Amino acid sequence: MGVSIGAMDAPTPEAQGACAKPVSSLGDPAPTRSLIVRTSIPRLSAATLTLIAVSGIAAGVSLVAQPVEASPVTVNQFGASGWYSSDTRDASGTNLYGKGDTQPYLIALHGAVSGDDAKIEQQIAFVPGPAGSLDGKGAVRLYATDQNQGKANLSVANTTTNGFGAGTALLDPNFNASFRDYNQPVPTSRTLGLSISLFDGVSGVYTFSYLNPTNNAYTWQTFTANKNSATWRLYGTGAFGKAPGGNKTQSLDDWANDATFGSVLSRDYHIFEIGFNLGSYQRNNYTYVDWFQSNLVNGGSMVDFQAAAQSVPEPGVLPLFGTGLLAIIGGLLYRRRRDSGTREG
Repeated sequence: MGVSIGAMDAPTPEAQGACAKPVSSLGDPAPTRSLIVRTSIPRLSAATLTLIAVSGIAAGVSLVAQPVEASPVTVNQFGASGWYSSDTRDASGTNLYGKGDTQPYLIALHGAVSGDDAKIEQQIAFVPGPAGSLDGKGAVRLYATDQNQGKANLSVANTTTNGFGAGTALLDPNFNASFRDYNQPVPTSRTLGLSISLFDGVSGVYTFSYLNPTNNAYTWQTFTANKNSATWRLYGTGAFGKAPGGNKTQSLDDWANDATFGSVLSRDYHIFEIGFNLGSYQRNNYTYVDWFQSNLVNGGSMVDFQAAAQSVPEPGVLPLFGTGLLAIIGGLLYRRRRDSGTREG
């Protein structure tokens, strides 16, 4: 998950169970708040389990796991329900590692940098507007700076052995991921990416990125991605080589039948990070995310992004991650960073 783990270091997109939804529903249907039953999650490869057993638990390191709050969940600051900045980069392309704002697993790998929290908050902010958000309580705003090297990424990570599920979970008929966003050109119109990153515990990270089929400015739009959605791209470098990135777009079912990369959607890979981003070359645009809902996250309950809170709520996170696996991911992310191209999500 290269430092966005799902769009960190390999070229990524331009910007980027129980209730199946249409491939893309435009307009603004009322979001569903019902609890979605989670499918059973298989274990990772024996190699991964061995690494974790040998290395043990990272002493004193608390890393984000799957949120456990009841539905719906309010996210109005970094860390709430496990949502943090991930592969966020400043205008020069430098990764930002804030002590309080960045995913804990990244801080465990790279350490925090003084002043980076303030820089992150210039690119990712929990704000009141635009008008028309759910219950009128605001949204989270992403801004990839005014330079092509900038990038803004907000994600939730599950660094436990099984993560959010095996790669096969993305092929389940019940898999869905819905969100509502608003594109504000300043002055350019850009496309938000919904990224889902997978790791096999050994070789490398791959990220599936969904891009909205339409991208109208100055209006709230609702989208639902599932296995049949035709706009999934694959990024990253691992056991199967370098993914095609923006050169190939197809449904997850088609990716599963891909002769080269089909095994990424197998039980040997697990989903460890899900998030939104405006990637490099997505400058001069504000994109707001009102809410997000998926059967893979928070038990299927809605995540409602709102304007910043005045007080700090108790974090809903679960601790601990094997040091051996952390080291592997760190090395892979570094390699992806060096191999990254000019367009990423």
